[in-house]
Amino acid sequence: MFPLGFYAFFFPEHRQSSGWVVLFGVFALYFIHAIFYFRTRTNRSSLLFLGLLVALLICNVAGCRAMIHAY
Repeated sequence: MFPLGFYAFFFPEHRQSSGWVVLFGVFALYFIHAIFYFRTRTNRSSLLFLGLLVALLICNVAGCRAMIHAY
């Protein structure tokens, strides 16, 4: 449910109809973010990508919470 929470945060009406494509799409989003984060060379870009990760995780947790409390 963890990666699907990110999808549920932006599209709350499609919580249960997302399927495998969305699951792997969100996994790919986190994987691509990790690649860019570990390739950063400066502190400024590292902090930028860390902030982006925190924003992604906050949206993900909020979507998971909405999925739990909807049922």
